[in-house]
Amino acid sequence: MWMLLLLTLWLLLFLWLDRGIAEGSPEPDSATIPTQAAVDVIVPFRNEAGHLEQLLKDLYTSVHPNRALHLILVDDHSSDHGSHMIESVRGLAPENVSISLLNTDIPGKKRALMVGLDRSEAPWVFLTDADCRLPHGHIERLLMLAERDASEVVFTPVLFQGNGLFSTLQSLENFNTQAVTEAFLSKGKPMMVNGANILFRSKVKDIYLRSQHWGYPGGDDVFFAQALTRAQYTFCYTKRYAVTTATETNWRAFFNQRMRWVSKARSYPERIHLAFTALYGLLSLGFIGVFIQAILAGSIWNTAWLVLVAKWIIDRSFHQSWARKYAMAIPLGAHILLSWSYPFYSLILGVLSFIPLRFDWKGRTFSNKPATEASV
Repeated sequence: MWMLLLLTLWLLLFLWLDRGIAEGSPEPDSATIPTQAAVDVIVPFRNEAGHLEQLLKDLYTSVHPNRALHLILVDDHSSDHGSHMIESVRGLAPENVSISLLNTDIPGKKRALMVGLDRSEAPWVFLTDADCRLPHGHIERLLMLAERDASEVVFTPVLFQGNGLFSTLQSLENFNTQAVTEAFLSKGKPMMVNGANILFRSKVKDIYLRSQHWGYPGGDDVFFAQALTRAQYTFCYTKRYAVTTATETNWRAFFNQRMRWVSKARSYPERIHLAFTALYGLLSLGFIGVFIQAILAGSIWNTAWLVLVAKWIIDRSFHQSWARKYAMAIPLGAHILLSWSYPFYSLILGVLSFIPLRFDWKGRTFSNKPATEASV
């Protein structure tokens, strides 16, 4: 009986998310023509010499040639030659593009973002990361979306790319995260967004600055989103509005990145966030119990295995529906593995987020325990 209840609650959870995704903002009419207002692009970077040149090339083609584009690149105490590379290619930028190379006095990505925002003067600001790839005309599409909906902020997705099973699992996990993000944005209760693909009007910079929780190593994007009202933002979660980035190449880097992400979860202010997290944690515990029972049964012909198969069918049905917006294939084997292992993975991360731990990121050591300054 309890297994049937578990499956029912799991299905209802997916139906709730699916309704939010269905209510998401559609792509704007291509005939929409945005004004020619200038855009500032802020890119904080640390030891990204291998990515910066390609990012610059992507940014050059991200707007119409008649639009003024100011690239504000903020070096967060890099130890490689990224800044020298930027200086060497500065003169190769198109006529509509200007480049400023800044440095931070205090280490940290948030500090680098604040330095860039302080320099920004254009009507629009776009945030991205040095390791991202942007499709041609990307910022123009975001401006079209913002002007169509008369919005001050635009949220759009970040997709992971890589080769091999490990990368495929990361891509599928991130795809699921994007779906949850879209559902909560639809309901006006942002829970997760990605700061590597955000456009906003300069008049909301003060909201961005006031919303920051300096005791956390990450979360600048999420805290900003949660400080907005539903009327202030729009979003579009499809492939045409996505930027891409590479998956992590080893387990240690993967773990450290996830710890950085989940460290901010305890600061989520809304009851709906707490309720969703609590329900998901309880359901994960339930499926872990089912998995253990299936193993102990010693036979594939038992109720527990049937429940696990039913769970996977629910997962795959919704994931395949959502994946159409990204023209994304979902490999069968990797999806089964992720469906059955994710309850263990998410529960472990959830527990670790409440245990004071130190982790490395970008050559620095952080703690997932809130502090005045998380970096040491």
